[in-house]
Amino acid sequence: MNIRHAEPQDADAINAIYNQAVALGLATAEDQPVPVEAHRRWLQKVQPDRTPVLIADLDGRVAGYATLNDYRYGRSTVAHVREISYYVHNDLKRQGVATALYQACLGECALIGVTVLLTYVIADNVPSVTFLRRQGFAEWGRFPGIVRWRGKTYDHVVMGRHLASQSDTIL
Repeated sequence: MNIRHAEPQDADAINAIYNQAVALGLATAEDQPVPVEAHRRWLQKVQPDRTPVLIADLDGRVAGYATLNDYRYGRSTVAHVREISYYVHNDLKRQGVATALYQACLGECALIGVTVLLTYVIADNVPSVTFLRRQGFAEWGRFPGIVRWRGKTYDHVVMGRHLASQSDTIL
């Protein structure tokens, strides 16, 4: 598996993977497919040295992607914090793609001075919560009942991890 920075031509694959997550439900806060043009515009705004998007390439196929987005619009007092998100193609789950992407994100954090990672996850998304706990994340907050999906409400959980030192970020 090769991990690399996303390029504009990855928009279609990113969009397909993201929309798989939308269709599964409880994997993202979207409940309708996102048009590919939205991901094309988004990729044009990515700053690889600040808010990288990483691609897991498996035999020439985009297997998944991860993002390190600004937290609170990159305000100066929290400029060392990023919100991490990751998505894996349905056919390629449980093959180490998310772990490889996460490890690569840790390397990017070391390069760009990130010392705190946050993510927002729907509490009932057990695979993601389990994965994040294995990576050293803990629950840092909970918004009870704010996610509405298919007539039910779910908690939105904030999970976080401090990357205390350089040795923590390169595993």
